[in-house]
Amino acid sequence: MRSPIRAIRGRKEGRINKKNRRKKILVVDDDVNVLTVVSDTLKSFGFGVKTANNAQEAMKITDEGYPDLALIDLRMPEMDGIELMHRIKMKNPRIPVVICSGSLSVGTIIKAFREGAADYIPKPFDMHDFKLTITNVFKDCYENKKLSRLR
Repeated sequence: MRSPIRAIRGRKEGRINKKNRRKKILVVDDDVNVLTVVSDTLKSFGFGVKTANNAQEAMKITDEGYPDLALIDLRMPEMDGIELMHRIKMKNPRIPVVICSGSLSVGTIIKAFREGAADYIPKPFDMHDFKLTITNVFKDCYENKKLSRLR
C-alpha cells in the first residue's frame, strides 16, 4: 500500500512551493503517529515544521519563536486544544490556529470557531483537503494583513 505522502508527492499540488519554505507550522498532537504523518506531509509541501506531543512542549516552542500557523489536536491530556489555542493567542493573537479532531460534533466545531480557530480539520485527514485548508488559512492571513495596512 502506498503511503499518503508518496501519493501526494507525485501530484502537482504536492510539489514543494518556494513560498512555503519560509512558513513555519507548529503541529501539536499527543499521537506520535499523527505527528509523524502530518509533519512529513507538511515538509513535503515545503513548510518548516516543529512538533510537540503536549501543550507544555508547544508553549516552549512558541517561547523560542512564533510559528506562522499552529495545527492543534482538540483532545489531549493535561490541556485541550482550545485552551492551548488561547494561550498561544495571548502571546501572539495574529497566529492562526487550525484545530483538528476525530470528533465530528457540530457543537465542537462551532465552539472551536467561536473561540478563535481559523479553521477545523477532521480526522482522519483527507490529504488533499488538508493541504487546501492550510493553504487557504495562509491566504486569508495574507489578505487580512493587506487590508489592515490599507486602513
